[in-house]
Amino acid sequence: MKVIKKHVDKQDEFFVYTYHRGKDLLNPITWKARGITPENSNQPSETNDWGLIDNIIDYQDKIVFDVGASLGVTVYPFSKKAKEVYAFEPQADNFNYLNDQIKIRGLTNVKAFNFAVSDFNGEADFFNRESHGVHSLGVHNVGKVVSSNKTKVVTLDSFCAENDIDRIGLLKIDVEGFEADVLKGSEKQLKNKLIDFVIFEFSPRIHKLRNIPIDEPIKILLKNDYKIVTTKGDKFVYDDNNLPKICDLIAIPNKII
Repeated sequence: MKVIKKHVDKQDEFFVYTYHRGKDLLNPITWKARGITPENSNQPSETNDWGLIDNIIDYQDKIVFDVGASLGVTVYPFSKKAKEVYAFEPQADNFNYLNDQIKIRGLTNVKAFNFAVSDFNGEADFFNRESHGVHSLGVHNVGKVVSSNKTKVVTLDSFCAENDIDRIGLLKIDVEGFEADVLKGSEKQLKNKLIDFVIFEFSPRIHKLRNIPIDEPIKILLKNDYKIVTTKGDKFVYDDNNLPKICDLIAIPNKII
């Protein structure tokens, strides 16, 4: 492995990926053992464990927004059913990997955008951390910040208006504790039930660090008459003394239940 790494490091624009045949996963490797063959790969993850979501949501031939697309792992399965996938990823390296995924797999119905989504239009500081999965617009409970840069920021309401998108079949949000901000910037879409389903990461610890209500994204969705369920379809019930560390949740507008 050291020999391969030494050789690859000398080659600009040359990257190495692993492909998991059983799971049909294509990922860039890190130069650590678990970056090549992940430990406990058969154990369910706290997030992105979506084996049952097709029983809950239907985005066949609809538009999907993947906010926080990262390496493109979720973009690929979305692309197989969606009419179009709009993938947003502000981190430079992740964005390059995302585009590699699109090119290698020939995903002609995916459009990638190298900027962040939030509750305002403009520019913001973006913080790059040691792990590819925890970069964000602010504080995080894990991962050392190694650099920062300015990134373009848009709201989904403005993006949809500018791109003549009148309905989102599925909105997936994974932005490391800033999911509420994305929802605030989608207020028009939510209020008018123009988003059929939302999958979002719920990160109570980061919300606490940000000094925002721990259930902020849930409150926004409930206010707009969406119900919240787990990725298994069960009603999501929590109390302030027994919050999950992190999990994925699904929001469904009550009008289509």
